[in-house]
Amino acid sequence: TAGWPILIWRTSIVLPRTTMLLFLVWGLAALLWAAKSQKPAMLLALSGMCIGALMLTHPHALLVPIFLVPSTILLLRNVAAMTWRRAAAMTLIPALMTVVMMGPQVMRINHYTNRIGYVHQSGTHVLEWLYPCLARSWGCGTPNPEATARHKQALKQGLEALTPGQRNNPQVVINMMRKLGFELISDLPLGVVISSVVGSTVKMLLHPFSVELIERFKLSRVHFSNISADHISTRIKRFLTEASTSGATLFWLLSQITLLGSRLIQVVGLASVTRDRVLIWYFAPILISAAAFTLVSIGFGNPRYRVPLEPALILLTIPGFEAIKGWWRTRSSAQVDQ
Repeated sequence: TAGWPILIWRTSIVLPRTTMLLFLVWGLAALLWAAKSQKPAMLLALSGMCIGALMLTHPHALLVPIFLVPSTILLLRNVAAMTWRRAAAMTLIPALMTVVMMGPQVMRINHYTNRIGYVHQSGTHVLEWLYPCLARSWGCGTPNPEATARHKQALKQGLEALTPGQRNNPQVVINMMRKLGFELISDLPLGVVISSVVGSTVKMLLHPFSVELIERFKLSRVHFSNISADHISTRIKRFLTEASTSGATLFWLLSQITLLGSRLIQVVGLASVTRDRVLIWYFAPILISAAAFTLVSIGFGNPRYRVPLEPALILLTIPGFEAIKGWWRTRSSAQVDQ
């Protein structure tokens, strides 16, 4: 984990995702320890506090505490051998602690705006970013320019429809922007939305951290898509020839190969975990929190949105490596016997 490339890179940048990752890992660790503890209440409360702190550093992750409720019930039921009723009652402990941690922010927004809310940026996120990105066939990259112009026009009309008092109330404006954003998204062709969701998720998972590093330092690299040739083999040869003259391209290529290799191991690890009737319940909260962050990140396709998924990916690497090692030993033993 200490040598995980994207974590090394991201910790060099001052952004709340690094702090959020700290609370996420602590919260999940406390949750898993609670399932093995004779007195789980204290650890469950600690887990709830950590997830609440996560919400303070990254408010858009609202799906995480929601998704963790059913996975915590399943964890306590199958690992701690609690009854369904007791597992549900114990799950209220971390859930209530998270709500308590989030309470002051909700009260603050209500005090200043007379509205219930938690995230001031949610409307901007949906209208100005999510909608234009979902309007692009394979996700951002860059937002769809036509959709950007459309959301600006819709926002102008929406603001004009508000009274002066409503325009001065940030929560009213945010709610209006969020409503407009979802209305515009619902008007998009379903095929475009699906391709954007799939494309952005694939890019988020398969783009190496080196892409962001190269862009940050304004280095130039050779793009495979810019190489022209009649046959794919010729195209690959030309790309490798061009890449050999560019340090940035070689760095990207090595990091891309390493990333794809790790993904294959993690897919094997996921398959191994789902077949293990004990391990699957430990992985349930980890995987479901990763799924929550994946849903929050649809449309964008940027590897920095992958950071909250890294704990799950790192842990899946372990059973994947063990499964491959076991397969190799079995194969080698069979060859020796022959």
